[in-house]
Amino acid sequence: MQTRRKVMLPCQQTPLTVIAFFKRAQATVAAGLEVMPRCVPLWIAATQLERQGRNIAETRWTYIAGLRFVPFAAALWLQAIEFEAQVATRQRVELMVEAAGSAGVHRLALEPS
Repeated sequence: MQTRRKVMLPCQQTPLTVIAFFKRAQATVAAGLEVMPRCVPLWIAATQLERQGRNIAETRWTYIAGLRFVPFAAALWLQAIEFEAQVATRQRVELMVEAAGSAGVHRLALEPS
């Protein structure tokens, strides 16, 4: 009688801690951004990972970097403004809205749906 071998998926072979998972996810997204720096979904993923890490300075830097590469991305502007609304002053939020307008993003596109 043959015995069945238990097959483990690659993700089951090495248990990841939460920190290791985030570092691996950040590395994956960073590698993607090196290849496609104008990909808005990758910038959104990068900023979400930074927000999960609760590092305000790194999150802000990631938003700024993303907006430099894709200044016309209303979704990225909206998330950056919502982030600033949570962690910064009203004046900084107003400056962000003004900067979005200067980049060509219509004010209505910045309203959450």
